[in-house]
Amino acid sequence: MSTKKNKKSQKADRIELSLKEEEELKNRIKSNNLSEDDIKIILSLISLNNWLQETLANAKMTISKLRNLFGFKKESRKKNSDKDTKKGSGSDSNDSEANEEASSDSDTSNTTENREETNQLKDNQSEEHPKGWDEGKNHGRYSVDDYHGCNTYKINFDDPTIIGGFCPECKEHNTQAKLKKEEDRSVIFLTGTPLISCDRYDRECYRCTLCDKYFVAPLPERLVEMPKYSPESITTIAIHHYFGGLPFHRLETMQKAQGVPLADSTQYDLMSNMHENSVKPVVDVLKSHAANGEAIAYDDTSGRIIEQIIKNKHSPKDKQSVHATALMSHYQGHIIYLYSTDTNTAGKTFKNTIENRDVEQPFLTMSDALSSNFPDLDESLIIKWIICLCLSHSRRRFYQLFEKGDKDAAFVLDIIGKVYEHDRYCKDHQLTPEARLAYHQAHSQPLMEALHTWLNNLLLHKHVEPNSEMGRAIKYLLKRWEHFTQFYRIVGAILDNNPCEQAIKILIRYRKESIFYKTFLGAMVGDDMMSLIVTAYHSKVNIFDYLNALQYFQSDVERNPSAWVPWEYEKTREKLQLEMAA
Repeated sequence: MSTKKNKKSQKADRIELSLKEEEELKNRIKSNNLSEDDIKIILSLISLNNWLQETLANAKMTISKLRNLFGFKKESRKKNSDKDTKKGSGSDSNDSEANEEASSDSDTSNTTENREETNQLKDNQSEEHPKGWDEGKNHGRYSVDDYHGCNTYKINFDDPTIIGGFCPECKEHNTQAKLKKEEDRSVIFLTGTPLISCDRYDRECYRCTLCDKYFVAPLPERLVEMPKYSPESITTIAIHHYFGGLPFHRLETMQKAQGVPLADSTQYDLMSNMHENSVKPVVDVLKSHAANGEAIAYDDTSGRIIEQIIKNKHSPKDKQSVHATALMSHYQGHIIYLYSTDTNTAGKTFKNTIENRDVEQPFLTMSDALSSNFPDLDESLIIKWIICLCLSHSRRRFYQLFEKGDKDAAFVLDIIGKVYEHDRYCKDHQLTPEARLAYHQAHSQPLMEALHTWLNNLLLHKHVEPNSEMGRAIKYLLKRWEHFTQFYRIVGAILDNNPCEQAIKILIRYRKESIFYKTFLGAMVGDDMMSLIVTAYHSKVNIFDYLNALQYFQSDVERNPSAWVPWEYEKTREKLQLEMAA
């Protein structure tokens, strides 16, 4: 019996050839004129092919793993350390000049010494920091004001001298000095509990030995009308499941392990009841507002609903795919996030939303260039529709060529990169939409118009083959040029659809963790919960407090849901509390 030793295949070397080198190698192969270097390349390609086949056969390969095998890396934004260095050196020179001016004046000598001591202290502190330390960041530290969700307790002095407004230290030296009120000094203590905790009340019980009647100690008044599941516990489940992506079954396992069991079916029943009574009325208002937004962005990804998967198996001819759509609408200074998981593409979801529009103002849309993103609308809506396309999608085509060493693609990336720098300047300086448009017209428009002329010349003078990768990338950009460059024509037009692609990650996270929805009803409940929570989060309100308020004032939410949108609920609650107090 022969034995074979399993030898681990060694990773093959990556072979990098530019487009020009690739074409030259092909021509030499066809003409049977190979050099020794050519033979080495061909042998390496054979080894690479064998290694790749063996690796794919022995491992479950994903796209990300396959990219790593070939050494491909995603583009990342790098910090310009040189600019930071220059800024730092500039500030040091200014400080030194200030010190020189101060030293020339004898009346300010003390101030100069203090400055030197301060600068020396800063230098000593900077030496303690590790390499790459950024003074502009907190490095994981938060201020007291960031903890706005914690309980606050006031601690007062019990010293009668301090209460009277005098200094106790000076009093010991027979001196009377008044105290001046300063800002309170706060200390934060963080505690931990299971996600859902509980209180157990053991009620004393007696039974009559003659009539068998039971006597149970009554509950305190504060507990008589208290529900088993408090609004806070329901909110906690909603946030961790729909916002954090924690599956119901995993939460059930965690709760059981911590001695507070909570069945996954019970969790869904609580979510369904909360959705029907507290969430759905407000989400319906948000959908109405979203239809009247000034700008709407949308994108979709794949979704999974077991109900539809079963239908597809039973009726292959009527097979439909499931799409998970994210739609962002800019409405009166607020951003509304709407999610939808069903058989509609992003374009159909947008159509269902915009058909409820009842204002006359035109609207912008931002999406990629897929034909399904442009549904047939009524003429009254088409004349108001300003289409913007994602410039980032076009840029990616050139970046793929840039990785292969294409210099023309590098030039295109450089021009588009400058446009993004201009847009970053507008954001950093908080320019108004009108000022942003003027800035892009002054700085970005000349660059883009020159790029348009140059790209046309590449095709016109046959410098680029139209059917090559570079040619297809150029035609993709030129064909949709007006929609890609709306940012220097229309007030409020953005460059790309990246914010919406970031928003859709919550759907991807949920799909990754929970895998699927069982029914379309469950998907609708989940989409509405996500829509409300994410909109509240980006409205910078406390989502825990907000969802609790919707449950505590459930009856008013059903009567007047428009008053309970995230940016209005605090005013509404305060008004109701004043009325109740009166």
